[in-house]
Amino acid sequence: FGWLLNRGVRLPRVVLAPIAHQHHLLTRAGLSTDGEALELWPVPLENAFERTRGVARAALIGVGARGAERAHLVVQPEPEVEPAELLARLAARRAELAEGAHIHDFLLHPALPVDVRHNAKIRREDLKRWAEGGAPR
Repeated sequence: FGWLLNRGVRLPRVVLAPIAHQHHLLTRAGLSTDGEALELWPVPLENAFERTRGVARAALIGVGARGAERAHLVVQPEPEVEPAELLARLAARRAELAEGAHIHDFLLHPALPVDVRHNAKIRREDLKRWAEGGAPR
């Protein structure tokens, strides 16, 4: 989603309602949507999963060909966490959240790449390349 902040976005020449505008931006970001009713905002969803025991950080990314990407949650586990147990907790959390149904898969990453100036802004494009290059599941 970083490209939405760093590059101009051409909007249709008509005024769009808020949900239609959101749908348009998500489609431009490469996420497939379930019609115009989809509301998938990364930070609230990431925050919900970061409250799961064993999760240090989480980032929602799109994986796949542009226009047909699927939402994946990349999770940085806390030290000493058993991966199988963490994946089971993440799957249980996904079942509790309505928005969780849009997450296709979970990926574990040892240390999410962040902007060196902030140590908070996750470099999602780097994660996308990592995930599409055969990331372990």
